[in-house]
Amino acid sequence: MRCRRFSALIAPVLVSSIAVVPSVAAHPASAAVPAGGACALAEGGAEGKYDLSGEGFSGLKSVTVKAKGFNRSVPVVEGSFDVTGLGYGQYSVHTGKGRPVQCSKPAGAGDGKTDPRTPEGQYAAGYKAAFEAVRKSCEVKPPAPGLTAVDPNFEKGHAKGAEDALKAFCKGGQNEGTTQPAEVATVTASASPSTGSVKCEPFATITTVGTITSTKAGRVIYRWVRSDKAQGQAETLTFDGPETKTVTTAWQRGPHPAGTVVEGWEQIEILNPNILQKSNQATFKLTCS
Repeated sequence: MRCRRFSALIAPVLVSSIAVVPSVAAHPASAAVPAGGACALAEGGAEGKYDLSGEGFSGLKSVTVKAKGFNRSVPVVEGSFDVTGLGYGQYSVHTGKGRPVQCSKPAGAGDGKTDPRTPEGQYAAGYKAAFEAVRKSCEVKPPAPGLTAVDPNFEKGHAKGAEDALKAFCKGGQNEGTTQPAEVATVTASASPSTGSVKCEPFATITTVGTITSTKAGRVIYRWVRSDKAQGQAETLTFDGPETKTVTTAWQRGPHPAGTVVEGWEQIEILNPNILQKSNQATFKLTCS
């Protein structure tokens, strides 16, 4: 984390730690060709205000940020910039070379419906939580800790916020300590036992085995989800190349008297790089003996 103080028009904010290249001031003889940058709009600390952050604009001293009714030159420090206290809108960054960079923004935000009790409010809250968390670490984690139920609108916003932050700030492993994302081809899951009779005293154990196949080296973040709306913690797999890895989870059901039917399913959910790609539902239907 680093703290920078700009002019009176731009308030100091905390930005994520990234791998940066030397600035033009440090190497005046180097070519001043800007790298491909990215920018994103996120809800700010003040009610109804938004913050715009940009990364990857190395080789520049300033950029021009534009939107409808907005045009401002913003200083660039070590390839990054931040502008706070903005209104909601579609912003773009102009470097003076090539096409302007279009900034991502919270979907459905800025419509005045921010009451957390509404579906829109839940979506906005989920988006903001994921966007800020992923922007800082390039790590996608579950919307809530442990195996707890989450509002579906919050979860949708969380998934979108994570996706936008990954696209804006985590391309090519820009952040220090990150690993290039793998490329998930297939995800499968199967439960055992899935049918038949089982002893449910003190409990029956259903083991679900999953496979995740990647077509290249990199990192995959996944979690298990269940038919009772429970969600597991995010787990990380590192692939050395094109390969298939096996993961397992266990669900204990019981105690139940003889004759009780125990049924449900478990499923793998990919959080990164393929946002919310899912395996089949590994179903089971058992009778307690």
